[in-house]
Amino acid sequence: AQEFSYEVYDFIPLTFVMPEQAHEFMEAYRRLGGLWIVKPNNAACGRGIFIFRDLSTTGLSLSESAVICRYVENPLLIQGLKFDLRVYVVVTQYEPLRAYIYREGLARFASAPYSTDDASLSDKYRQLTNYSINKSAPNFLENSELELDNYGHKWSLSA
Repeated sequence: AQEFSYEVYDFIPLTFVMPEQAHEFMEAYRRLGGLWIVKPNNAACGRGIFIFRDLSTTGLSLSESAVICRYVENPLLIQGLKFDLRVYVVVTQYEPLRAYIYREGLARFASAPYSTDDASLSDKYRQLTNYSINKSAPNFLENSELELDNYGHKWSLSA
């Protein structure tokens, strides 16, 4: 298999696994600044995720298991909302690579307009696209009609 350099994968945010890469993270944090997102180990449904600009205000222990990534500050938005895509793939063989992509998938949306203002960084409805979080937002729109495929905060990819 051919190996590719980082330049080929430059769309992946700079990522560190704690505690193993704590030293490398601190070097990058001091050099780059900006926004970072922390995803704790053994959590799901958006629990424990937070975004920070100033590490000293977080109480984060770099000796605990977590993943820390540069936060994408200028993401692609749809109607002013962050979104993620769920594309379902099954890999049946690695050499040669054989993968099948399912025809359908999901687009999941945050339920509040995106912003990186300091006051907005802790707003999970604005920063995260997890259905389990956004379904409790006061303005969350559930789509229960098949004909309205691009309505609400969860769309099929064919919408």
